[in-house]
Amino acid sequence: MRRFFIDNIISGASEIIIEGQQAIHIKNVLRIKTGAEIALLDGSGYEYKGVVKDFSGQAAIIKILSKTDKIPARGTQISLAFGFLKENKIDDLIRPLTELGINKIIPFFSDRSVSRPASDKIEKKMSRWDKISSESIKQCNRAIKPDITFFEGFDEIIKHSKNYDKKIIFYEKNTESFLIHDYASSDYVKPKTAIALIGPEGGFTEKEVAMALDNGFESYSLGLGILRAETAIISAAAIIQYIYMSPDKKIDHNHT
Repeated sequence: MRRFFIDNIISGASEIIIEGQQAIHIKNVLRIKTGAEIALLDGSGYEYKGVVKDFSGQAAIIKILSKTDKIPARGTQISLAFGFLKENKIDDLIRPLTELGINKIIPFFSDRSVSRPASDKIEKKMSRWDKISSESIKQCNRAIKPDITFFEGFDEIIKHSKNYDKKIIFYEKNTESFLIHDYASSDYVKPKTAIALIGPEGGFTEKEVAMALDNGFESYSLGLGILRAETAIISAAAIIQYIYMSPDKKIDHNHT
């Protein structure tokens, strides 16, 4: 069944209208006919089963058949914050971070961020990132769209992190493995919320790392090599997703 992201589903509505390019895509590209069943996502965890009732110009009229209960979040609620990257590198990160189940994506201006777009350009970028994440949840069988937030500076990240249960900063000068550390104890319990920080192309400054450590962050390594910023971001997301969002079971260290 084809899945589509719709952000204007009104609770209790029996029909909705899909307009514009998405309606054209449904009719002319996918060639979905009237009477076909489709799934609709609203990004908050609900999924609707609908049937194409009719087409009218550049609009598709969908009859709502049923609505699933809100899908509970799996495991830990994860936020990933990273120093703003050059060019359009963040565009390429939104899709895999959405696929990996990151709940909140937070680009921010770090001390070593080379790219610092003006606020109007940031707004345009965030609109594009939101569109990319909306497209991604259709394809990766995810019902909840990540929240994408931008912060002006490192101090704002520190303030934002105040109420997280687990706070991590990945720093290339640290050699302690996050994976081994968190699974070392047999009574390990997953946190309800976690935030991880990754630096921009030039990495974090020692001042930023010290500030994070003073505010309850734990510093870990992503490996012996120096990773490109975008590689580090995906690596961190994959490791955290595996540990905090996988089923509740322990890793057998004899086979890792």
